[in-house]
Amino acid sequence: MKVKHFVWASERPPVEDLLHRTLENNGWAVHPWRDPCDRTYRPHAHAVDESLWMVAGEMEVIIAERVYHLRPGDRLLLPAETVRSARVGPEGANYLIGRRWVH
Repeated sequence: MKVKHFVWASERPPVEDLLHRTLENNGWAVHPWRDPCDRTYRPHAHAVDESLWMVAGEMEVIIAERVYHLRPGDRLLLPAETVRSARVGPEGANYLIGRRWVH
């Protein structure tokens, strides 16, 4: 898996329950997550593949000096061991974290 950024193309806002079911139906263990406004994450990595799917708010994810700006409905796929940092926007962020363990 490679890092992939999917931009929400619908004019309708995302519906959390539908996104959650979509992730589960595709084999992801799903965890809802909320961050307060302006939260930052230092560079880190996880030993699992992850899918971040924004429901509300905004966040920037920085990977190797490339910035991925996530808005409602946007999705970011992260392979295991991808080092990244993040900055949450002024309204905070509500998103789903999908995890799949690498064999």
